[in-house]
Amino acid sequence: MPRVTTAVLVYPLLAPVLGAGLAWSGAATFRMVDEQKTAYWRSARMKAYTRVAVWLEENAPPGAVVLVLEPGTIRYHLRRGDVVVVDLVGLNWKGDPTAACGPGCLVLVDGHRPGPMTSGGARFVPRARFPNLDGFKEFTMMERRSESRVGGGA
Repeated sequence: MPRVTTAVLVYPLLAPVLGAGLAWSGAATFRMVDEQKTAYWRSARMKAYTRVAVWLEENAPPGAVVLVLEPGTIRYHLRRGDVVVVDLVGLNWKGDPTAACGPGCLVLVDGHRPGPMTSGGARFVPRARFPNLDGFKEFTMMERRSESRVGGGA
């Protein structure tokens, strides 16, 4: 019994100290999250994806489907409602995201791809290059053309 009595007597004395500590911790956490959010909007990553969105505004055909790994900033800056930005990871897309990629579909890939490439029997050609201007990474916008026959398969 003495332990319970001690705990009951000590807890009210520590509550204001613990409460102040928790309040300080919460304020510090909020400040850290706010700084991270602000840092993102000034970051090289945001600038790189904003350039992609501007390119899509000016160059994507009506009703274009665009597959990307990180769709957030692109969607945020893309004002055209007729361009569909599909999350390749599938977090914001029901079903298989690659099923949405028919001929004419655009795919944003990492790195510089100067020539055509094939994937899953589909042929992709480069449409635009986004060089690493801000220290994030380089991208190439590829366009799906038609089914290719590689090695006799479909």
